[in-house]
Amino acid sequence: MKNHCSTTFITTLFSLLAIFGCTSCQPLNEITTQDKAGCIHLLSEDNKQYSLVYYGGKCPHVNFEPLPEKEYDKVFSWTFNTDMVGIISPLDRYRIMARLSTIDQREEHGFSHRGGLGFWSNYKWTESANQAYLGIKEAVGENDDRLTKYFEEPLVKKKLIEADDSFKFKFNRSKKMGEQDIKELGLVFSRFEMLLSDDKRLAIIRKTIEEAINAGDERYHDARRKNFSLFHIIR
Repeated sequence: MKNHCSTTFITTLFSLLAIFGCTSCQPLNEITTQDKAGCIHLLSEDNKQYSLVYYGGKCPHVNFEPLPEKEYDKVFSWTFNTDMVGIISPLDRYRIMARLSTIDQREEHGFSHRGGLGFWSNYKWTESANQAYLGIKEAVGENDDRLTKYFEEPLVKKKLIEADDSFKFKFNRSKKMGEQDIKELGLVFSRFEMLLSDDKRLAIIRKTIEEAINAGDERYHDARRKNFSLFHIIR
């Protein structure tokens, strides 16, 4: 009788889980780190709402359009400029640049004598990836154990970064990314992001837009205000 009661209880429990759902019962390998890292919401100067996610991710919020390719360069420049004056945090800079690097597969190419006569290609993903790395390296410190163990070493192992005399490491501008490369890049970036998410120092915003504007030449206040206001991060 006791065994029968136990079996009945377990059967009933699983039936309830099937009815009401149980997200925590989902196997871990079905929950991607990129999805757990979440989406970034941006509001443009013309009041358009965009979402920015890692490659393969999807923002669950229906009112936010996936950031279109024509906006990639504008978001890149805005992120770089606002971080430099302290309007956004070092972690937000990293989060935006990291996501851009996994979705921007545009190529610049031509024919020249660069390194010998022939065709050359530069891939835009490396610009965002290098800026994600350089910005967070400056914020945490070049010798930070987290940076070494969870960012640099995995990317060296995957041959996505290479040693550089000036910046310690860099992403190869001429490397064309396959789908598996992009997934691996996104996995390293998103895992590192989650590791840093509890570091409150990296979330500090040093200045408001007006403070950053007033810190510069008065002749350029209007231009700076327009440049800094191209986007806003929606929390």
